[in-house]
Amino acid sequence: MNEKSITLSIKSNLENAVLLSTIVQSVGMTLPFSQSDACMLRFCTFEAVKLAIRGHPGEHARPVVVTLDILEDCLQLTVSDLGQSGDFLNSCTPDLSVEDIVKAVEDDCLGPEVIQNFMDSVKLASAHGDNKLVMSKKFNTNIREYSE
Repeated sequence: MNEKSITLSIKSNLENAVLLSTIVQSVGMTLPFSQSDACMLRFCTFEAVKLAIRGHPGEHARPVVVTLDILEDCLQLTVSDLGQSGDFLNSCTPDLSVEDIVKAVEDDCLGPEVIQNFMDSVKLASAHGDNKLVMSKKFNTNIREYSE
């Protein structure tokens, strides 16, 4: 597969995050992913963008940039924003007891847990006010292509 890259930039609001994550799902459907994996890519993208948006509310809002790199064996998603960094991946990860899950849902903190469990690789980096969350998911080589 030829390596390709798509970069999308949105204004910092949740309506745009929904649109952007739907685009990621559509791209995922053209790659060797199952339909449920493509849906999970959408969810992980939305959650990552949402966390970037919520990290810089109101007058501190900055555009969020998502880059999709279609590599030889995986899809790599990079969510970037400018501003103060934060380790949101570990800030509210529940222990997965029933009480912790209920609290996490109430606190809207299950996104990082799902991202870390679904994606094959998750890295958070911050340098010079540029925050990047890099997530990758290997292609499913067991998916058969159907010709009509």
